[in-house]
Amino acid sequence: MLGVSRANLYRLFADEGGVARYIQCRRLAAARRRLEDPSDLSGIGEIATQHGFNNPAHFSHRFRELFGISPRELRHGTRQRYSRDLESGTAMLGPIFRQLDR
Repeated sequence: MLGVSRANLYRLFADEGGVARYIQCRRLAAARRRLEDPSDLSGIGEIATQHGFNNPAHFSHRFRELFGISPRELRHGTRQRYSRDLESGTAMLGPIFRQLDR
């Protein structure tokens, strides 16, 4: 399909740790984007399964290995930042709302 032999394909991905490692990194990156999205209320186990990890412990281990933070820590930190951003954004709108009431 790609017009490349299997040997050449594996050679092309050698610097990435191999084809399987490259695919796993792409899946972990997609899972990270979902975990960082405060509007995504899916559970960590559900996100792991949807990205090809049937074992949540394995997902967590690989995630921490790649990103240096656990999925839970990332999600918790992202939600805290989102809450602070919302609060500060609302505080900044206060003077505007006061001017509109005049």
